[in-house]
Amino acid sequence: MYPKVIFFILFPLFAFSQAPQKINFQSILRNTNGEVVANKSVSLKISILSGSISGSSVYSEIHTKTTDISGLISLQIGNGTILSGVFANIAWGSVAHFIKLEADFSGGSNYVLLGTQELMSVPYALYASKTDTSSLNLVNRFNSKVNVSDTSNMLLNYRTGLNNKVNISDTSNMLNPYLRKSDSIIADLQLQIKQLQSLSNVIDIDGNSYKTVKIGSQIWMSENLKTSRYRNGGPIPNVIGNANWQALTTGAWSYYFHDAANNAVYGKLYNWYTTLGDTLCPTGWHIPTLSDVNLLKSTLNNVALNESGFNANLGGFRYESGNYDGLGGVGFYWISEANGSNVWMFYITSSDNQLGIGDNSPMKGMSVRCLKD
Repeated sequence: MYPKVIFFILFPLFAFSQAPQKINFQSILRNTNGEVVANKSVSLKISILSGSISGSSVYSEIHTKTTDISGLISLQIGNGTILSGVFANIAWGSVAHFIKLEADFSGGSNYVLLGTQELMSVPYALYASKTDTSSLNLVNRFNSKVNVSDTSNMLLNYRTGLNNKVNISDTSNMLNPYLRKSDSIIADLQLQIKQLQSLSNVIDIDGNSYKTVKIGSQIWMSENLKTSRYRNGGPIPNVIGNANWQALTTGAWSYYFHDAANNAVYGKLYNWYTTLGDTLCPTGWHIPTLSDVNLLKSTLNNVALNESGFNANLGGFRYESGNYDGLGGVGFYWISEANGSNVWMFYITSSDNQLGIGDNSPMKGMSVRCLKD
């Protein structure tokens, strides 16, 4: 049963004049049952292939890493033990390149292929380091022609062939198109980073995967929480009986009307006590505070939530008595702060799809939406 992987290629923004020879790389390892391969030492072999998914290897290296609790490994390509090739000599700008990932999950060297993925872009500094940036070739790369009569007078043709030339008074003017090109590359990388933040999934300790959405300056889960354990591995009891639910002063959860089929769409209903200590959400995420929710409400500014991507799953709620109500009609979501004998919460109804803020009993069962730290 070989694990499968999800690749994340993270490109930092480098200064124009620098060319650090490394690429940040992350991968989540999961087995064929969808379970994360957590807290396990693995040997990894990474190869850079040239031209196609079956192209020849121009560079390869090995790493020994330990997955974290979510099955994540992080490393820097270019910083491992080299098997072949020279990372600095990779001609990034000439053809497409692919990352091939192999692993031995017993920590040895009997590698199994996990996958190969195209590098859709590379850090600009790596690309620039393998590109001729002389004045003549900067112009040639933009399909221009240069006629050099002396070192102070360079003619650049942009429009109608060699007969239509533009006088360049100094080399800084020649660099302007190239600098604009670099600005475009950097802007593209910034957009990719924002898209990664907005669209990448987050995984809880049980292996449940959640879509996320960026709303203003905040990144929210766009699905209700489903975990049955705290992020430190501690179990949260599933309390079914009404009498038992009424007596709770510690954390617990239940499915709406005790039907596990509701979990896929609506997630679980938690009493407020599960939020104490803020260990319910995955690492790097937290139960929203009152100020967090006020900021969300202000950002939305009366815009319907379904237009924001928040994707409100109206999971109903569980009364203090243990009974259930509101599935598909209302969603109640916990806030981490108390308000006297009650606690803060926010709510969304199907009638207007707007966000409201109120308070309620900590003994109720409500949904949870986590917010990125």
